[in-house]
Amino acid sequence: MTIAANDAMVKSIDVRSAVGTGTQTPMATVLNNGLTSQTFNVTMDISGGYTSTKTVSNLAFNQTQQVSFDPWTPGVTGSYNITVYSQLTTDSDLSNDTLNKTTTAYNELPNYGWTSKTPATIATFGGASAFIPSVNAPLDSGYLFSDGGSDLSIIQPKNEKFDEITNSWTSATDMPLGVYQFSMHGVQNMMYAIGGYSTGFVPSATNYIYNSQTNSWTSGAVMPQPVGDYVSGVYNDSLIYFIGGYDGTSDLNAVQIYNPATNSWSMGTPKPGTAVSGFRGGIYNNYIVVTCGYSQTLQGAIDETWIGQIDPANPTNITWQAAAPYPGGTMTRFAGGGTFKNSLPYVVFAAGDPTGVGSEVKDDVWAYDLNNGEWLIGPQNQLHAVM
Repeated sequence: MTIAANDAMVKSIDVRSAVGTGTQTPMATVLNNGLTSQTFNVTMDISGGYTSTKTVSNLAFNQTQQVSFDPWTPGVTGSYNITVYSQLTTDSDLSNDTLNKTTTAYNELPNYGWTSKTPATIATFGGASAFIPSVNAPLDSGYLFSDGGSDLSIIQPKNEKFDEITNSWTSATDMPLGVYQFSMHGVQNMMYAIGGYSTGFVPSATNYIYNSQTNSWTSGAVMPQPVGDYVSGVYNDSLIYFIGGYDGTSDLNAVQIYNPATNSWSMGTPKPGTAVSGFRGGIYNNYIVVTCGYSQTLQGAIDETWIGQIDPANPTNITWQAAAPYPGGTMTRFAGGGTFKNSLPYVVFAAGDPTGVGSEVKDDVWAYDLNNGEWLIGPQNQLHAVM
């Protein structure tokens, strides 16, 4: 085996496959593959007229350096071709000097920033959370409850309460039964924890109702078709929609609707397309957005997106239509939901497992803009998570 005395190579183009249209700093990584320290130029070209050249100085043998190029502003959505090439004049191996990559630019979700808060006291996966506004306080002030989930030892019944004013956690009365891969929603300042798995992948029909004023739980009418790993959302602060999920044998496209005021269930128009579990979604005004998930039939994750329009005169009647696939690719068990009190026309999605096998997580953030019918790219999740 012979090692070249002079060989500089482009190891990677460090630009994500999806970017925003705003100004950003594109990067690439180079490697000195030769025996002696080297100084050389490296250039990045991007279709549309962008070019930037930087100098790498005294890079030692077998060492890498990430190069930051001049700021780049895509400006418009669409596909861009990126070429990066090293320019060591004495390079004895030209075959590894150049790399190419394609990225796609999307319009951007308004970035209100990520904020770190005090961690929950019990770490779990597959848990659920719900927000309950404070009494006699601004509507966006209140308490976030984190319930259930597995800590890899047991399925937790824990119920933790986060005060967003004091940035602190306290323990509240535990759930009657530990569950995971379920959801909780606040409706009329009551909290509803419905379905999910109580053991393995056996769905629970339970409907637990939490009163934060009395710190106590009661039970409501059970879920007609028990499922876990479903999509859920609240319509008009009155109805909770449960879409799809896994019933212990197969995935469903069923839509189950719970009315807390009457403690009763009804069935909505089923979702079309591939039946999946582990997908996510949310509700904005009269619209439902659901995307991705894992198909037991296909034995893999998908990127389908469906939008349902709820008929206000008959909320069980939903008109479904296909939308553009999830730009982040296939995804399972990620985060998804609408904005607080329908304040913005977005359903937002973050992080997740792209294959459904638990070997990888993503830090993507995407939002579907229901006003303009398009996907928007958001700021990367600062902590990767599988939900």
